[in-house]
Amino acid sequence: MARILVIDDENGVRSMLTRLLTHHGHSVRSEPNGKHISEVMEEFAPDLVITDIIMPETDGLETINRLREEYPQVRIIAISGGGLQVSMDHLPMARMLGAELTLSKPIDNEKLLQAVEIVTSD
Repeated sequence: MARILVIDDENGVRSMLTRLLTHHGHSVRSEPNGKHISEVMEEFAPDLVITDIIMPETDGLETINRLREEYPQVRIIAISGGGLQVSMDHLPMARMLGAELTLSKPIDNEKLLQAVEIVTSD
């Protein structure tokens, strides 16, 4: 199973994703934003990063950009729930910066598990 880093500023989302992914056999660590992404990557060495886009301090687009520069091998799924307009604007940008897949909030558990399977099975 995969080592997954979940980055989201909403405690409830982090908790739900952590429980879901752990229940399905993954090793999960969560963070409230991408501020310390380099340290976390070195300590935890995830196969996959699931990151929210709209967050305080260090947002998901900046986090994706840093990951692509420093850890090009890591797989990325971007999530966003900032409303239809925000998702329409930011999720395509996340793909352009290097996210393999994007999902809109609220997260559908089955779609997330399928996305994790797709990006970690390569």
